[in-house]
Amino acid sequence: MKKWILIIVTLLIIFSVTVYILIPRQATMCVTLKINANENGVTRLLQDTSHWRKWWNYGNTNNGHADTNWEDGFVIDNIHLSVTEKLYKGLKLLLTSGEKVYNSQISIIPSGIDSSYILWQVKIPTGNNPFLKIIRYRTALQLKPAMQQMLARFTAFAENKENVYGIQLHQQGYDDTYLIATKIILEKQPTPKDIYGIINLLTDFAKSKSVLVPNGHPIYNITHWNKDSIQLMVAIPISRPIESEGKFEYKQMVKGNFIVTEVNGGPWNIQHTYQTLMQYFTDYHRTAMAIPFFRLMNEAPTKTDTLQWVTQIYQPVF
Repeated sequence: MKKWILIIVTLLIIFSVTVYILIPRQATMCVTLKINANENGVTRLLQDTSHWRKWWNYGNTNNGHADTNWEDGFVIDNIHLSVTEKLYKGLKLLLTSGEKVYNSQISIIPSGIDSSYILWQVKIPTGNNPFLKIIRYRTALQLKPAMQQMLARFTAFAENKENVYGIQLHQQGYDDTYLIATKIILEKQPTPKDIYGIINLLTDFAKSKSVLVPNGHPIYNITHWNKDSIQLMVAIPISRPIESEGKFEYKQMVKGNFIVTEVNGGPWNIQHTYQTLMQYFTDYHRTAMAIPFFRLMNEAPTKTDTLQWVTQIYQPVF
């Protein structure tokens, strides 16, 4: 009899020690996922909770029993998530499942310029009782499928650069190599009227030399020398090389490589889109080889219909 009692006590001791070793008083559950996207873009997208509905529903006809109402938080499979703090490269969140509340943290870990890892850690208070440790740990493990599903949907969304930056980006050359250009110095930011006024002058000059390309798209760039001196240069494509004449200067464009995006709207939209394009350059360590130019894709627009304005931004890239 004593022998059986000794065996049971020994087994309980081994069981307790094993549980204490495998499940500490404060256990951590981790979910890790690799994502083919730059760490900075991933961080910005994750921290902007206004985008959470977009990536949760991305490519899914069924939202998977999730709801996004950021007055209350994000709910998935009866698990409530709320952001408590934005970190340098991640977030702190509270996960609530029934009466259980867990502290968690999402960290973005770089893995090269165009890839990163998402590490989601959940703190699980297990206490001292070995039987309760197992129960509490197994209960917390029920969070894992929802966490994995959430990260999988986020990853599918974030691996598309258009979703991260809000603009389409592609690399290409430039075909209109023969150009006639002119420039003026202004004391204030050029207006569409300034730009299209110069386009008309260039068009008349090209017609007089029989080199006008009827459906060619004008380009321009703006250089800020200082607050009171702004250079506006405008060019139009022509059919063949000609001699420069007076203020009209012949230029031959190098085809080169450009990162190109297109924007609908007026000057504010164009400037905002260009800043976004430069954010992409910063994130991916791309080198801007020269100043950008802006290609006007439609006729002179009306003042009241800026959404019909179409402009392509060409940024030379190494």
